[in-house]
Amino acid sequence: MKILPDLNYNAIVCREWKTEKEPDWVYPEILKNENYGIWFEVEKTQGGEERKFSCLSINPDFTVTRNSDTKEILLHFPEKNFSERFFCENYFSYLSQIENWIQEIQTKIVIENLSLQNFPFLGGFYGYFGYGLKNEIEFFKKKIPVSQFSDSVLCFFPEVLIFLHSEKKYYFVSMKENSNSDFYKKIQKIFSDRYTFPERKKDFSLTEKTFEELISDYNLSLDQNSYSIAFQKIHESIFSGKIYQACLTAKFEKKYFGNPLEDFFNLKQKSKTPYTSYVCIGDLHILSFSVEKFLSIQESQIISRPVKGTAIRKSIAEDDNLKKKLITSEKEKSENCIIVDLIRNDIGRVSKTGSVKVNKLLEIETHPSVYQLVSEVVSEKKKNCSFSEILKALFPGGSMTGAPKIEVMNLIEEIETCPRGIYSGAIGFWDIRGEVDLNMVIRTAFIYKDKLSFHSGGGIVAESILQNEWEELVGKSEFFMKYFSRKELI
Repeated sequence: MKILPDLNYNAIVCREWKTEKEPDWVYPEILKNENYGIWFEVEKTQGGEERKFSCLSINPDFTVTRNSDTKEILLHFPEKNFSERFFCENYFSYLSQIENWIQEIQTKIVIENLSLQNFPFLGGFYGYFGYGLKNEIEFFKKKIPVSQFSDSVLCFFPEVLIFLHSEKKYYFVSMKENSNSDFYKKIQKIFSDRYTFPERKKDFSLTEKTFEELISDYNLSLDQNSYSIAFQKIHESIFSGKIYQACLTAKFEKKYFGNPLEDFFNLKQKSKTPYTSYVCIGDLHILSFSVEKFLSIQESQIISRPVKGTAIRKSIAEDDNLKKKLITSEKEKSENCIIVDLIRNDIGRVSKTGSVKVNKLLEIETHPSVYQLVSEVVSEKKKNCSFSEILKALFPGGSMTGAPKIEVMNLIEEIETCPRGIYSGAIGFWDIRGEVDLNMVIRTAFIYKDKLSFHSGGGIVAESILQNEWEELVGKSEFFMKYFSRKELI
């Protein structure tokens, strides 16, 4: 089996710039007209202090694409315009081989600036693991069509530009000792005194369309009537004792008019979510504003932060009352606790005995359109336990399936009418040092050529009320609907 190319990575070198221009100005200039690029934000706690990093890269050395249905892997080298396709029985086995490849590189690389050790990402893989990878973990009776998107794409970026917000400083980090790449030249040009930045509006007005008008702009995979039927089937399964909770989701789709990078910039100003990321892979643009940490692996520690339990914000005057209702709602607390228990079980399979702990339980997090209940499960991984083993144990995230996981995923195959694709999967990085940071693919828009789509969903338990669940599903989509239905986009 072809594993990965033998590329010459031998050092991690660093160059620094201090400038008044923050990433919201600099990064769009670097990313525009690029076929491959990433822009994401991540926070890392060090010495009790939480530091925020904005990371960007372009021009991956190669990409790894997986289509589970055909069991093929495509290795693509963008700069050489060369591809190699081969058969692979199981993607998780291939990920183990990638991990061996990363470990080989680690033996060759010298980090020249030791302060970089505390940075979350020094280059490596960035991409996604789509929901369809569930079929490589368990057999499901497929009733939903195959997604138009590949089940996984990982792009290997040997160079990254990092902005450390606390220092107001940029760091260009490269695995190539004598790097003089197009990426580096582009950065030098932008940071020169002669470069003129275009004006960027940091504000925009959302559409004032009524709720009914908003809904009519989109094709829904489940309209209110279809949703009602699916909801009843879930309740039948709950009351017959087959399941405890199921996450029911729907897809919103419409024709797309706009510029994906500009739309990400605009939405980023309004969303203020903790885990934002922009990914460009050819004709596919992913605009993610996730609020959930699916999986983080730092040295020997495993972390997962499930989000379950939602209150839709309507006005500032109602905020305090909404928060009280959320934290005292037996239904919302039940949703969260069921998933916490599921994740404890999933993590326990790859953790040292007795190390699994719930660090946080039912804490309220505030977002522009919702309040949500968040918990945190942590553990110490088993000795010699690989990333692929940990991913396989937790995937897909329990908050986007329900419990018990396999039973619920079979039910989802019956009642949801379209593939989830990338949605409900995980997006993020696999650093060259072996650290992993993956967000749940929720609150995420997908732009592919002239089509825009996004999904929304919610957990259904015994206490759930049909109308409330429908309103929650649509409420979570309202931000995207209002933005992408603006008059200037039509």
